[in-house]
Amino acid sequence: MTAALEPERQIRHASRFVTGFACAGAISCLVDFVLSDGGPWEAWLAAAGLGCASGGLVGSLWFGLLEGPAQARVPRARAIWGVVALGYALWLAMDLGVFVRLGHRNHGLALAGLAASVVVGLGIYGLSWIFGPRPDGSSSAALTGSRTKRWLLRGVLCGLALIAAIVDRSFFPGEHPAAHATLRFAVLSTLGFVVTSFASTRAHSIRDSLGFVATMAAALLPFMFMRGSPAPWAGALFSAPMSGHALTSLRSLSDVDADGFSHVLWGGDCAAWDGEISPGAQDLPGDGIDQDCSGADAVRRAIDPASVPLATKPAPRSVLLITVETLRADHMSLFGYPQKTTPALERRAPALRIYERAYTTGTWTSIAIPTLLRGVFARRLRWEPYFETTKSRMLRARSQPEFLEGERPLHLFMLPESKNPPPLPWWLQRRGMSTAAVVDDRFSELLDPSTGLAAGFDVFVEGDEIEGRDPDDAVVDRAIETLEELSAAQSWFMWVHLFGPHSPSTRHPDSPTFGIGVAAEYDHEIHFVDAQIDRLIDAAIQRDPDVAYILTADHGERLLHSDRMHGFGLTEDEIHVPLVVGGAGLPVGRVGTPVSIVDIVPTIFELTETPAPTYLDGRSLFGEPDEQRLLFSDVWRHRQDGLLLMEMVAAFDGAAKFVFSRTDNAGTLLDPRHPERSPAEVEAAVDSVRYARALHAYLHEGAILSTWSNGQ
Repeated sequence: MTAALEPERQIRHASRFVTGFACAGAISCLVDFVLSDGGPWEAWLAAAGLGCASGGLVGSLWFGLLEGPAQARVPRARAIWGVVALGYALWLAMDLGVFVRLGHRNHGLALAGLAASVVVGLGIYGLSWIFGPRPDGSSSAALTGSRTKRWLLRGVLCGLALIAAIVDRSFFPGEHPAAHATLRFAVLSTLGFVVTSFASTRAHSIRDSLGFVATMAAALLPFMFMRGSPAPWAGALFSAPMSGHALTSLRSLSDVDADGFSHVLWGGDCAAWDGEISPGAQDLPGDGIDQDCSGADAVRRAIDPASVPLATKPAPRSVLLITVETLRADHMSLFGYPQKTTPALERRAPALRIYERAYTTGTWTSIAIPTLLRGVFARRLRWEPYFETTKSRMLRARSQPEFLEGERPLHLFMLPESKNPPPLPWWLQRRGMSTAAVVDDRFSELLDPSTGLAAGFDVFVEGDEIEGRDPDDAVVDRAIETLEELSAAQSWFMWVHLFGPHSPSTRHPDSPTFGIGVAAEYDHEIHFVDAQIDRLIDAAIQRDPDVAYILTADHGERLLHSDRMHGFGLTEDEIHVPLVVGGAGLPVGRVGTPVSIVDIVPTIFELTETPAPTYLDGRSLFGEPDEQRLLFSDVWRHRQDGLLLMEMVAAFDGAAKFVFSRTDNAGTLLDPRHPERSPAEVEAAVDSVRYARALHAYLHEGAILSTWSNGQ
C-alpha cells in the first residue's frame, strides 16, 4: 500500500469503526427496550437514534485510543494503552469513594470497589491489546486471525456484554452511577468490537460511505425531534438502562455551563451559558429571576411564629412519637403481612387507629425527619449542604469547614437551613410542655444535634451516647429512663427514633428467624423492634395513662436479592410507611385513605390543644378522609462538590402516582396498587393533567421564610 493511499485507508477504517459501534449502540438500546416497559413507536425510534449517537462516540474514543499511536512503536503504544487503562481505573475508584472509605466504615465495600476498578482497567488494556494494530500498522490480529479464533472471541465478548448488562440491572440499581456507567460502557465496547469484527478489510468505498451516512443520520434524529417540552413517553427512555445512559451521556456533553443540565434533548436548561440557572437550581423568591427554569419566579412566603397565639390552658395530653428507620408497612403483620413480624402491635390493634396507606415525604432520613417535625413537604423548606466526615462529624459545607487532622468528607447531605419554620418541639415547648428526644441513627450523623435538630428539646440524647447489647434495646432503655426523669407537673412530648431494620443485618437471639435471604433478615429485625416498641409504649402509659402515642417510619426499604437500599427512587417500597395512633379515648379502626407523615404535626397540635400556624401542609389524622387530596414525596442526591446527581419528586393520591425526575426532565404516570399497568393504561383511567399541574405548582411555589432561627 502506498503512502498516498494511507489517509484514505485510515478514513475508511475509521468510518467502519464508528459505524460498527453505532450499530452496536442501537442494538443494545433496542434489546434493552424490549426487556423494559417499552413505549410508542416514537420512543423506539428515539432509543435507536440515541444508541447510534452514543455508540458512535464510544467507537470514536476507541478508534482514537487504538489508532492514535499507530505510527509509534508497539511497546510505546502499549504504554499509552496502559496509562489510559490505569487512569480510568483510578477515576472509577475515586468516584466510588474507595480511598476515602478504606480503613473507615464500609471498608469491605471499598475493597470490592477497588477490585472492580482494577478489573475494569485490565479490561480496557486487554481490549486495547487484542484489537490494537499490529507492529506493522496493519489491522489487529483479532480481525485477521483464523475463523475459529474470531468466532471464539466474538462469543467471549458477547458473554461479557451479557454479564455486564445483568450486573447493571441486578446490583445496586440507582446507586454508584459511575459503576453503572462503566458497565454500560462495557456493553457498548464489547458489542462494538463484535460488530466491527464482521467488517471486511477490503475496499468498499460506496458501501462504507452509505453505512456511515445512514448511522449518522439515525444519530441525529433525536436532536431533531426531541425539542421543546418532553413528550409523555420521555420517561420510557430512562426506564431502560442503555437508552437512559445514552441520553444522559449526550446531554452531559452538551452541558456547556457545567451546571448538570443541557439545553438540548429535553434537558430543560433555559440558560445554556449561565451555570446559576437550571432546573436543579433553587429559585430565590421575589428576585425577578427564574433560577429553576420553571417559567416564573418563586413566590415569597414569609411567616412570623410570634404572631401565632399562645395556648391559654395546659396541654391536656402527653404525646409519645416513635419513628423507626426503614420500616415498611407491607412487611408488618399488623398490616396483613403473612409472617408474624409484629405480634405485639397486633395485640394492641383493637385500641389503635391504623392508617393503611401512609406515605413519607422523602426516602432519605435527611428529608423525611425535618419535614415530619415541621408538618410541611420538602419544597416548603430551604436546604443547605452538610459534609458527613470520616470523624463522624457534620459540618456546614458553605462555611469553609475546618477539618481535623486526617479528617475527610465522606458524604454530602442537604439539611434544613436555620431560618426555616420552627419544628414541632419548639411549638410545644413554647406552650409549656416538657420536651425530650432519644434518637439513634447508628453510624450516620444525620440526627446529630450539631445540625440544629435539637432545637426546642429540653433534653436531647443522641445515639452515640448509648451503649448496649442491641442498639434498639439500649435506646428504649435510655428512653424509659429519660421518661421517668420528666417532670410530673406538666404534660410532655417525647420523640424516640429507633434504627430498627436498617442494614446491615443484626442477629437477635430472642427473635425468631423467618427463613433465609434479605427479606427474612429484614423480617427478623422487624420482630425485634416490635418488642422494643411494645416496651416503650407500656412505659409511657404507666407514666401517663392518658398519653397519646404515634408510630411511623422515616421511609421504607427496597429489598433486592442480595441487598436492601433506599434513597434512590420513589417506589412504593420506599415511600409506603406504617402510621398508627393510639391512646385512651381516641378513635380506633382502619383508614384506607392516603395520608402523609406531614399530618403528624397538626394531629399533635390537636391532641395537645396547641394553636397551629397557618402554613402547614399537613392535616389532622382525625379529620374527614379526602380521596382527592394529592400528596408529595421527594428524593435527591448530590456529589461532594455539590453537583446534583439525581432529583425526583412524586405527586400521588389513591388512584395514581406521577413521578417526575428533575435531572432527567421526564415524568411517568403509574398505578401504585398495580405497577404492572403501563403508563398509557393509567393515563386513560385518570386525569393525568391534574397530577402534572399539581406537581408543577408544588415545585415552584417557593419555600417558606421564617423570622425564627435555631441559632446556628
